[in-house]
Amino acid sequence: MIVSIMKRPATLRAFVNTRAKVFKAQGIIMIHSWVIGTLGDQISISCSNSLESGDSIDVTLICLHSCLQFDGIVESVADGVANIIVPETVRMGPPQEPLRIRGIRASGRIMDSAGIYGDVSVIDIGPKGVGLNSACGFEPNEILQCALATENGLVDFDARVVYSKLQAQQSPGYKWRLGCEFVNISDANRMKWENLLISDID
Repeated sequence: MIVSIMKRPATLRAFVNTRAKVFKAQGIIMIHSWVIGTLGDQISISCSNSLESGDSIDVTLICLHSCLQFDGIVESVADGVANIIVPETVRMGPPQEPLRIRGIRASGRIMDSAGIYGDVSVIDIGPKGVGLNSACGFEPNEILQCALATENGLVDFDARVVYSKLQAQQSPGYKWRLGCEFVNISDANRMKWENLLISDID
């Protein structure tokens, strides 16, 4: 992997609603989180009680075409949000894993080969698939026909269920969380999907 040492980007807004990985050396704790906002030289991430004010942490942010890493300081933690100071010098390289973006306003319907269908809402999206809240559970490896209404229009595709989990904290009407991977998507729908990815990180 080629990593460049560079000055902190003038704006960190491209990373809002993308995944963050935080490594806390004290106690060897890895936290998977989401970037929920930026302000000047700070980012705000969702967090559990694992972070405390003053903690020194190693942070990795994943954008569409790049990965940004830095050693940060937790300035404050309140109401499940940690504010982290980003230093003037950061490390930049290619992404180490597929981009995932949350905060997408999209919903629709999925159906399996037996004609069983359920309503869904989108949790997060990536170049290769989608995370869904679902009214119905489906078995891993099932192939689903999916139709999602997005800000770029209706997107149709076939997807394989990678995981299916009954949620402990359920959204109204949605009992299951599904992870789905594209197995068949037309060029036209692929373009809509990729434009959705770009529009939500620009």
